[in-house]
Amino acid sequence: MTWHVQAVEGEGSLYRPVSPILTVHTDLDCEKGIQRARINWKKTKPPLPLYPYRVVGIDSHRTCGVTALSGTLLTADWSPVSGGKVAVWNDYGWSHISEPSVAGFWEVFLSDRPKKGTWYAQVVENGQAVSSVVKVITDDDCRRGPQRIQIDWQRLPTVPASTTYPYEVTDVSSEKDCTRTEVWGTVVGENWEPVSGAQVRIWNDYDWSLTSEPSFIGRWNIYLYGKPREMVWHVQLLEGGRPASPVVLVVTSGDCTVGPQRVEINWKRKPRGPMPPEG
Repeated sequence: MTWHVQAVEGEGSLYRPVSPILTVHTDLDCEKGIQRARINWKKTKPPLPLYPYRVVGIDSHRTCGVTALSGTLLTADWSPVSGGKVAVWNDYGWSHISEPSVAGFWEVFLSDRPKKGTWYAQVVENGQAVSSVVKVITDDDCRRGPQRIQIDWQRLPTVPASTTYPYEVTDVSSEKDCTRTEVWGTVVGENWEPVSGAQVRIWNDYDWSLTSEPSFIGRWNIYLYGKPREMVWHVQLLEGGRPASPVVLVVTSGDCTVGPQRVEINWKRKPRGPMPPEG
């Protein structure tokens, strides 16, 4: 028998499909075919919003004086942005918006002494978020953890509308790891089937680059260092040696108590349009 299987969500008689349809074949002859099939689904995150600002650098310093967040706001051609603002908040209802940036520089003062806390920072324009949220941690022991953290943002260059790629990013996530620096992820087709043979190119701003081994059952991996490494990386999917996706910019930290060392990037092939009519 041929079976068609699909995951659904809902209650009572109201269900909606939440996965592609999978086709499974079973056989009456247990020596020739299968009778039991196991299918596992994983709930995926929605695509990340595309903000006009991206992080291009995170650095931290220990100081027994003040605790503060600061950094620079830059245009697409690396010129300083004046008048930009950054919102900073914590998990306890405290929040503050920086004064307008001067020559690109912004700062939010947190304490006149070392202060422990988890802080969130985001570039804002006219009260609206224009960057992803950056999470950082400061310490009240200036011999152990950072008190001053610098976050630099750059406005993304405008991409011509004619620039299209067959693959799009479906998810980007990161985690801390004190043992390695690594970028990895998956590549799937239109119907979420694993794509083998795809490659990923990664490079930095210092003329270093590396191309991954071909993906196997949709998975790819680039091992960068055997310890935390602070760096801005540019990552792009290749198909037949040619760019097949927009460039993804990721930042890893040299301090595994502050920022990420492992970044996961997942790509999916965009649906192809309908075939043109014959004749």
